[in-house]
Amino acid sequence: MLRLSSTEWPIGYANPWQAPQPPAGVAPLRHDLALARYLEKRMAYDSSMVRRLDIWTTAIDLCVRTKQGVLAAFQALRLLTSVWANK
Repeated sequence: MLRLSSTEWPIGYANPWQAPQPPAGVAPLRHDLALARYLEKRMAYDSSMVRRLDIWTTAIDLCVRTKQGVLAAFQALRLLTSVWANK
């Protein structure tokens, strides 16, 4: 296998042939490094989306509960006014 120049490696990764070899003596391939970097970015993106969606879910839930509370208050007010009108 040909050794690639250090300028061809993704930013943030050292050339595996210049780094100490792992115990098995196999250096990671370039596409393995690229896949690892992609998966790191994807995991960070997915976790950030989960937080945003949780905020939206909480806001929607709050709106629904507020609407239900207001409707219950109006129904109670209507009941009280009908009881007072019948006296």
